[in-house]
Amino acid sequence: MTMTEAELEGLALPLDQLQKARLLLAACRTLDETPAGCRTQAYEDAARRLALMLRVSYSAKSMQRVFNEWLKSGRDALAAVDKRYRAGAIKATRSRNGLFRTYVKELFYKYQRNGKAAHAELVRRLQSGMPIPGYEDWRRMDANGLVSIPPGWSYRQIARLFPTKEEAVLAKHGMRAGARYLPQVFRTRAGSYPCAFVAFDDVHLDVKTIARVNGTDQIGRPLQLGCNDVFTGRRLCWGTKFSFEREDGTRAGLNGDEMLYILCDYLVNVGYSPRGTVLLVENQTASISREIEEQLLLLTGGCVRVKRGGMHGSVQAMLHEFGGKSCGNPRNKAYLESYHNPQHNRLSFLPGATGHDRTEPEWLWGMEREQRKISKAKDRLPAEKAAMLEDILLPFHEVCSMLPSIVADLNGRTDHDLEGWADCGFFRQEYSFDPSGGQWGDLSQLDADQKNFLLQLEARSKGHIRMRRMSPQEAWDSSMRNPVNTLVKLSIVQAAELLGIRMARDIRANGSYFYIQDRKLAPGKLIYDRELVTPDGYLKDFGPRIGYKGIINPFDLGKMYVLDERDVVLGYAPLVQRGRLGDDEALRSQLGRAKSQTASRLQDMRVTRMNEEAAIVARREHNASIIQGTCRTPQERLEDGEARRAERRIAARQKGLPRMDDPPPRLPPDNDLPETNY
Repeated sequence: MTMTEAELEGLALPLDQLQKARLLLAACRTLDETPAGCRTQAYEDAARRLALMLRVSYSAKSMQRVFNEWLKSGRDALAAVDKRYRAGAIKATRSRNGLFRTYVKELFYKYQRNGKAAHAELVRRLQSGMPIPGYEDWRRMDANGLVSIPPGWSYRQIARLFPTKEEAVLAKHGMRAGARYLPQVFRTRAGSYPCAFVAFDDVHLDVKTIARVNGTDQIGRPLQLGCNDVFTGRRLCWGTKFSFEREDGTRAGLNGDEMLYILCDYLVNVGYSPRGTVLLVENQTASISREIEEQLLLLTGGCVRVKRGGMHGSVQAMLHEFGGKSCGNPRNKAYLESYHNPQHNRLSFLPGATGHDRTEPEWLWGMEREQRKISKAKDRLPAEKAAMLEDILLPFHEVCSMLPSIVADLNGRTDHDLEGWADCGFFRQEYSFDPSGGQWGDLSQLDADQKNFLLQLEARSKGHIRMRRMSPQEAWDSSMRNPVNTLVKLSIVQAAELLGIRMARDIRANGSYFYIQDRKLAPGKLIYDRELVTPDGYLKDFGPRIGYKGIINPFDLGKMYVLDERDVVLGYAPLVQRGRLGDDEALRSQLGRAKSQTASRLQDMRVTRMNEEAAIVARREHNASIIQGTCRTPQERLEDGEARRAERRIAARQKGLPRMDDPPPRLPPDNDLPETNY
């Protein structure tokens, strides 16, 4: 019986081994579709791709061996499991180091995309003693007393690290020449489906706030990273970070990790379409690395692809060695801009609003100056007096607490003019028997008689029936009721694999819970249940053992992925929500969960001591019968038996029946028996 790729998750493989097995299976499927006479080059291409993804060396012969074993096993996915299980460890080569690849690309661009000159300069720098990433400790000498060339540094091998053709065209000619390599401008949403295109972007909210950073108050703006469904215009996921200017003039903003967090939040809680999902991203903040893009293709079976938008000003300026200030292509983010503008309008009532354009209100400078004075006074005054001071600007966490309701309002807005709404059928026919009352209902909910009466009423006086635009939330709900639009979510193992083992932290169970204290995640303490939801969907408590590791998504604090000491995913721990005082329903829910977990943890002990418990119960009942006088001695039980037999003899005489203790009747002799003829 062969094993499928989906069943590899049940082998309890470490995340890195699971990812390697997926890559090998993808390569084997590609080779299987390649004609037999053309597989020599295909082996080399597959091996090179594996080396780049796994950051280890991998030969074409190894790829051929795995492919042949995969064919002989009947395309069994187990044939792709190697290292300690199959082929042993594979050592990474220095030339596959990420910093070294970046270093080679920088030389390529510096020498005007001249590969020969870039390679010669690389060798010259090594022999002159200049530090090369990944080769800082290289000191081997040749016969001439020069630093020897490391293996894998031939021009043919280094050329593999040069930028791709698409990147070279964009760097040399600019946006117009490389337009065929960039995402197209999609002008209509008609004919699409939910999550066919998901647009990611970051935006500074138009309001100044304050936050405590390293013991001091800082003034900054909320920086929000989120994604929208292009088809329905609904906001799917978002996360907010405090952006401020540091003392050295740099600005604390988003990085690649935040993009990975929001991406995982979307794939776990919303899902992708099995018909195909395209992620529209940028090339700067809201970007997805090539490695993550390749990993998404493997995890989703090729259903999720990435499209990157162009940048204005950066490509052309780079050709002359002077970089301009780049910005995203607004045509690529038109569907997101239609969401950002209403969000700015909803926040314009807050104190510290910066306005809609780059020119801030003049009084905002005075508000910031007074806020800085208050912040300095907080550091001088005692804590009880400092707490009495009133800030001019809103705290960052208060603005974040307003965002869920604002996002819900924007998803429920009907006063929009989103493109292609009528072509998609996102209109609802409503009725009202009294239009002046403002109460409207769905016309499809009326029966035949009510509809006929309404049509007669509409014929006499117009205004009882109207067509209304659906809100983005209504459009999403209407589309998701169609089974064809069902989305697929990442499994627990896939989510932990996407976040990566580098984000794991050592955790230890304290009683029945995991306690996480990290101000980067939340101001207070996060409490996670020790009873995990396993990849199979069951609840299981793995006990208070040591060696746990946890992976937490800051944009999805509701679950913490838990790994054991071998980096095998055990499941996720749900976040424990504190019930509000007076919320009896939440209290009953938590009490029921606590009782269920207590009974589950006592089950093994009760089974183990079952015989001992039965002996205790029997002894307790025996002692109670003696104390209460219900227990009889052997002599008393014998006397009771004689008395019962005497009672039965008396009852038998009264009925004319032989007594139980009477001897049986005597039979006559054989010669006295009557003769019988047969």
